[in-house]
Amino acid sequence: MDQFEGKFLNIVLAGILTFLILISNIGQNFKNDLYSVYNFKTHYNFFYNSWKQSKNHLDYINKASYYLEKKLEYKLKPLNNSYIHCWYRNFPIQEFQSNMEIVSKGGTIIKRYIYGKDFFEDFKGYYVGGKIINEFQYVDKFNQDITKEIILTDLYNYKNIEELDNIFLSKNVKCVISPAFSEDLVFSSGLYDSNISINDKGLIKIIINPHIFNELKKYAKKGYKIKIFAGNFIKKSQFKDIYAVLPGKNKLLKPLIIVSYYDYYFKLPNVSYQNNEFLTTPSLVLEAINAIKAQRAKIPDRTIIFAFLSGHLLNDNLNNVYNNLPNGNVLILDNLGTSEDISISYTEKENSFANNIIKMLKLNSFYITNKNIISDSNFQYVLISSENGGDFENILKSGKFLLSLIQDECYNLGILTGNFRILRNIKKYLNKYSIPFSIITLFYLIYVVFSPKNNKGRL
Repeated sequence: MDQFEGKFLNIVLAGILTFLILISNIGQNFKNDLYSVYNFKTHYNFFYNSWKQSKNHLDYINKASYYLEKKLEYKLKPLNNSYIHCWYRNFPIQEFQSNMEIVSKGGTIIKRYIYGKDFFEDFKGYYVGGKIINEFQYVDKFNQDITKEIILTDLYNYKNIEELDNIFLSKNVKCVISPAFSEDLVFSSGLYDSNISINDKGLIKIIINPHIFNELKKYAKKGYKIKIFAGNFIKKSQFKDIYAVLPGKNKLLKPLIIVSYYDYYFKLPNVSYQNNEFLTTPSLVLEAINAIKAQRAKIPDRTIIFAFLSGHLLNDNLNNVYNNLPNGNVLILDNLGTSEDISISYTEKENSFANNIIKMLKLNSFYITNKNIISDSNFQYVLISSENGGDFENILKSGKFLLSLIQDECYNLGILTGNFRILRNIKKYLNKYSIPFSIITLFYLIYVVFSPKNNKGRL
């Protein structure tokens, strides 16, 4: 051992470098190239046909949630002993087809309006469903004498809704028609407001597209009748969120929670939507789960929770999400797969998680077109959304991104690298450059072994 005399520190340094390179390469060879666009299309076609054929929104939720549960129950474990978690909210249920027509004094139909485009139920205030046909009156003053049970008015722009409803009820009004504040009648209707209420008594309330308001004023002046069927009735309705868990080996690590929505618009009977891209994301995530489970021998270090949610546009739905979930990194996917242009929003405390997502997006050839940091949220999350694309050309790329992110966030982690992202980044850096580091270490070892001993100071 005489040749190693005076080289102890050099040998220790070489050993440390070798050890670091070794641990940086320890791990499972998770594959992120197993994504099947064919299987994605199978899922998408089921959601699309279910949406198209469902008689109303809740009918679609029942069909889609059943499909999700069946696809997940043989692959992942339920959350808290159940895949389906129900929540309830007041929501319109159609009992008959909504309709609005102008009828002449002789009973001839003068004009028939299109549901969802020209008119829609107004769920704000004291709304009730029902049928009515009669002459109607234009009312433009609060103190105006009202002689008809159906009125046309824009006074809601100037007074509290419930207060004005009570005034009309006190004057024996049964139906109110008013212009919407935009041409998007569903959003203007109050459907997605959290305070939508069930009323035993109230008004049949209809909002109309602003461009037909003056037209109806002319019909009212001529003494024509208006026939209105408001077929949606507010009832306590059941929504279904689906949660599935892929358990990780290390329970000390916070889980990764991937959230997507399997509904979006309010499902209107007899109204078709040309844009069904909201169905892309749940289909994309389902196929990512298939690709993960195809690698059965590879178990993640972090637990992964997949959440498929309903009620996308209901204002209070995020509360339901976070009430059911454990503490972890939450990634919300919105229309992922429809475009290569990505917007990202995230809370301040999730900055490092968001930065890693941005890095993985760029590695998979996505473009970050907008970044928004949220400072006032009670919940910590990252949300990524893509612009409307119109085809499936980005599906494979999106699937690979999702698998790459899951690999990076959940596989080949230790206790320290799992909980401290900076250590994880160091490990990834060593792994990425392990070949040049190995060559440098080899030459260093050769130098240590064969370099001449330092004999200075010896006799």
